[in-house]
Amino acid sequence: MIFWRYHFPVILYAGLIFLASSISSLPTKVPFFTFRDKLIHFLEYAVFGYLLWQSVTRWKIDTSLAGLMLLALLLGTVYAGSDEIHQYYVPGRDANVFDWIADVIGLAVGLTTAYIFTGRKVSFGGNNKD
Repeated sequence: MIFWRYHFPVILYAGLIFLASSISSLPTKVPFFTFRDKLIHFLEYAVFGYLLWQSVTRWKIDTSLAGLMLLALLLGTVYAGSDEIHQYYVPGRDANVFDWIADVIGLAVGLTTAYIFTGRKVSFGGNNKD
């Protein structure tokens, strides 16, 4: 039950990110909204961060909540980087460091939001002390 409730959603969402990154033809940019692409990256990874926090806090490791936060941030940052590298090989797409930065900022916001709403209630995974 724990797998389906906490781990499966982040795995599924990571797969959806991969699939979206595999699409070579994206809609054209809206002229009056220059940073639409960065906003999409930010929101995409904010959701990913929230789901990742739900999963990581259920792992059976003995660490503090701060340690779990750093672990989740590291995992998400590496995934975002691998996503940009993947896009480099997709025709019509490119790897962009500014997209990666938007991903990481969104990830951090998602993790922080999840921590604020659920962080102090979670102690299933290990000795999650603050």
